Amino acid sequence: MTGWIGGDPYGRETDALKQLGICDKGRPIAMREWTHWSPAHVLQSATYNSNRSEFLRAAVSPPLVEPLEGNIWHEPLPLEFAREEEPLRALLGEALAAAKVPVHGSGLPLTVRVLNTKKSALLIGVNEGSAEATRAVDVDGHQLGLRVAPGLSQLLAHRPRYGRDARGCEEAARGERHLSHGDPTHTSGRLAPPARAGEQGTSPRRITMLGSKAGP
Repeated sequence: MTGWIGGDPYGRETDALKQLGICDKGRPIAMREWTHWSPAHVLQSATYNSNRSEFLRAAVSPPLVEPLEGNIWHEPLPLEFAREEEPLRALLGEALAAAKVPVHGSGLPLTVRVLNTKKSALLIGVNEGSAEATRAVDVDGHQLGLRVAPGLSQLLAHRPRYGRDARGCEEAARGERHLSHGDPTHTSGRLAPPARAGEQGTSPRRITMLGSKAGP
């Protein structure tokens, strides 16, 4: 949790919040605050411009320090609203490391998460940048590539038993039709244009099954 917490959405300090001990009266936030959350572990400024200091508040609790222990972590500053990205990245990196969640950092504004099951893996990519980007992902020894258009998200389902190389996955992410070993069931589709009135519409997001056989 980050920032001031004064209660539930109605301003009430419920019993659950009292047990957590995270509610306080808060304090006004300055245009420039200082935090130790930075890649170099030195003091880093967190700037709240655009009049954000008029509606944001900071908690009066002590600063959150590493190593993170226990299961309740509360950073007094609302780092997600700061102009700088480094403090929030440093905090999230430390939180993920403390939770033992594997992370592979990248300078691209493309976030990819992998959900593994016994038979398949689901890749979810979100591109917050202004240009198309591609991330390479290793799923149980299979090298995959997920390409996402700017400002959009992409879902990609992969079955390792019908393994694909990175190029095949990138083609699927682009929505290009391709064949594998002459099997026409190994294809990927392109989104149809938005439906007009009276026509059957399609989902605005695309899911590509790689290496799956035709069937229900």
